[in-house]
Amino acid sequence: MSLVGGSKIGFAGHCVDALQEIRRRIHGRDLPLLERPVFTSTRLRVVTAAVEAGRLYEKRPMDVPLRAIVGLGRGDVCEDGQSWRYVVEHVLHGDHGQWDERALAYFESEIGDQDFPAPGSRCRFELHCVGGAVFCETGNHRLPAGMAWLAATQGEQAVFRSVWMSVQPVDERIVAQLLRWRSEGRRLSADISAGRHIFRSERKGRVETFVFDGGLMRPVFDPVDNGMFKRPQPVGRHFAWTAIPDTLLDAWADAAWLDSTEA
Repeated sequence: MSLVGGSKIGFAGHCVDALQEIRRRIHGRDLPLLERPVFTSTRLRVVTAAVEAGRLYEKRPMDVPLRAIVGLGRGDVCEDGQSWRYVVEHVLHGDHGQWDERALAYFESEIGDQDFPAPGSRCRFELHCVGGAVFCETGNHRLPAGMAWLAATQGEQAVFRSVWMSVQPVDERIVAQLLRWRSEGRRLSADISAGRHIFRSERKGRVETFVFDGGLMRPVFDPVDNGMFKRPQPVGRHFAWTAIPDTLLDAWADAAWLDSTEA
């Protein structure tokens, strides 16, 4: 018998189907973290690129809270907006029963350079952080499974320990403004046009568009619609705006863990 996740599970001959055990542990449990939507870094790239500032810090092992994880790095694992629970229960296959109890022990360990104990797994588990919001780089199947296992066995304040992660700093002034707008009940989105990152704010039918310039958010208007007797119109009527999800904003608002980890 071995003790994994605080419970004794029979492991004779690596007989445990790890994915099924994870599903059993989360079934019927109230785990709000797992109800959050999953997004991909590629889908949100237009948003994260708009707030980036400074140089990228090289990867190093870090402890990463589950609550900071916003999404995956690949769009072929699941659809944007599906919950972490849905991904674990309906999308992951666990190499069709070949993940065993060693996978569960891996999730609880200091991961570092360890290989994931599954057939064909050759990549080190790596994450990427943008201002406190974490996305997967490699290990896009093990990440949801590990989140579910740790949330179920250690609580939602659990962390992945000693995972290789790169960190991209952000412009705190932009993030602070986005958070203020959110607190006012505005729906936020972003796009890029002619090399400029443009933010869109909508509240009670009023739409405004802004660019960050000279340390301030400045309104920007559509020059085509700015006739002499016309009210200036926001830009982007035909833009493919990307909504800024609450989980991304929440991660930026809760980025203090990153400062303590880097200390």
